[in-house]
Amino acid sequence: MISFSLVDVKSIHSTVSRSTLSETVLDSLSDLILECEGLLRPVVLKRTGPESYTVVDGHLEYYAAVRAKEKNPRKGEMVNAFVIAPKHEEIILKQTELLNSFADSKTNQGVKVAPAQAPIQSNQEGLQDLPLQTPIQPDLEARFLNIEVRIDTRLNELKAEYSQNLQRIEEMLDQKVEERLKDIESRDTKPAPLLESLNNLELPLLASRLKKAGINNKIIENIAKERNTTPFEPFVTFEDVVDRINGVAAKTMIKMIDGWQR
Repeated sequence: MISFSLVDVKSIHSTVSRSTLSETVLDSLSDLILECEGLLRPVVLKRTGPESYTVVDGHLEYYAAVRAKEKNPRKGEMVNAFVIAPKHEEIILKQTELLNSFADSKTNQGVKVAPAQAPIQSNQEGLQDLPLQTPIQPDLEARFLNIEVRIDTRLNELKAEYSQNLQRIEEMLDQKVEERLKDIESRDTKPAPLLESLNNLELPLLASRLKKAGINNKIIENIAKERNTTPFEPFVTFEDVVDRINGVAAKTMIKMIDGWQR
C-alpha cells in the first residue's frame, strides 16, 4: 500500500502555494535537512505519472526540501518520501486527517499569520508601530504523534525486508555450500582422508582431531554414538555423514573438511 522511496525533488508538485509558508521556517528546516541528509518526517506523495508526484501530506517539508536543493543542488536533489498507490489514496487521507486532527491545519503547515490579524502597539509618543507578526506555534503533540507512527511503520517495513533478505542470503549460502561439497566428492577418486578417518580412526584420536578442526563436543559425541552402533555401516560420502549425524549440516561438513586439511 505504501512504499518508502527517495524521490527527485523536481518531480514533485504541491497544491499549496509556497508564499503561504514562513520562509524563516523553510530556511531553518532546509539547513537541518542538509545536515541530517534527509527528513525525519518524510513527505507523503501520490504518483501522478511515470516520473511525477503530488504532495498528499507534508507541504512544509516538501518546500523545505526545495529550499535545501536551492542551497545545495547535489545533497538536496532527493527527498525521502512515502509513496502511496492511487487506489489507496482515500484510506491514507483518512489516516492523515486523523493524525493531524489535534493541530490547526494552517499552523501545522507553518502558515504565516496575516499582519492584519496581529495586535497593534504604540510607542510613548503615540505613534503606532508596525503590526507584529504572531510567531508560529505548531502543535508539537500532533506532530510527534505523526512522526512516531511514520517511524514505526518504516521500522516494521525494514524488519520485514531484513528478514526476507536474510532468508534469501542463507538459502544462497546453503546452496553454495552444498555445491562445494558435491564438487569435493566428485574430484576424489578414492576415499577422502576425513571420510576414511570417520570410518576407521580410533575414537579418542578422532575426537582430538575434530576438536582441533573446531567441531563442538555434541557433534563429536553423535559421531562416536554412530560409530558404536552394531553393526556399524561405514560412511560412503560426505552427504551420508550429513544425513546420519545429528547436528552436522553442509556448512559443518565443509568446516570439518577444511579443518582436517590444516
